[in-house]
Amino acid sequence: MATRRQPMLTEMTITAPADTDIPTASERSWHSGRAVAWSLAAFCAIVLVFSVRELASRIDAWQQANPKPLFYAIRTDHPTFSFSGREVSFEPEIDDSGAGTLILNYGDSSKELDIEVPQEHELPGLDRYYDWMHVLFFAENVDREPLDAFREKVEQRAIPLRCVVAVRRVDPGVPEDSRFQLEVEENDWGWGEVMRHRWSFTFYELLAEGGIEETTLRMPESGASFYRRRVRAQKDGEEMPERAPDELREGTWQWDVALRLMPRPPAITKENQALLNAGWTLPVTSASALGLVLSIAFACAPKRRGA
Repeated sequence: MATRRQPMLTEMTITAPADTDIPTASERSWHSGRAVAWSLAAFCAIVLVFSVRELASRIDAWQQANPKPLFYAIRTDHPTFSFSGREVSFEPEIDDSGAGTLILNYGDSSKELDIEVPQEHELPGLDRYYDWMHVLFFAENVDREPLDAFREKVEQRAIPLRCVVAVRRVDPGVPEDSRFQLEVEENDWGWGEVMRHRWSFTFYELLAEGGIEETTLRMPESGASFYRRRVRAQKDGEEMPERAPDELREGTWQWDVALRLMPRPPAITKENQALLNAGWTLPVTSASALGLVLSIAFACAPKRRGA
């Protein structure tokens, strides 16, 4: 009786065609990481749009609740002119070095101004006193109109024009217990230019009804110094300090005029800024913007080459 022979099993190796691309484990990880990066970028973009809209809304609300007046000013360098039907003139009484006094005459009123920064060169008009004195015609732009429309109203006498002689006074003082053993004369204007925290500004406003109104305000304390004093008072449990009443205040015409007399304007203080009303929107906006940039950078990063 014949027996059926069983087929013999042999080992076979199956190889993929040469044109088949099977991703390796590192490639699968790279593709999944890029997908995560794009997903994170999309999430950050959504959060960024939402937070920016909320931030802009809060800033606009603060600006509407705390409007700042807008002043336009024009400087004149003429030593003689007329204002409100009265003659205005400046009479210098100075020596060859430029030191001395300057007499301001307005109608029947007069003021004697000390030369704060001597200028030995005889420049034309009032340019010789440009470093420390400006004569300005100014008015408040209540409707916040463009400059051309505002000038038309001024020329048509629809807006009352004011005139002020602004003086920056450099008070150097004498350094006490100086770390570098400085010896400075009391009236050294060069040292006074450096000690800007000692500056004061005197405003001689020529009144339309006649007379000269004099107001003196000093340089405001820097925002960093004022912040340190408040932090120190809060830490010690003391009453929170306030700014001195005789300081220049942002949003006033004196502030705008004084800025023109400063070689370098002071840093913006943080007490009256719209970002104080930002709340959580500012850190969220910053974080989402940073996350969006990093996510796109990782998502678009080129693939690393293998060994």
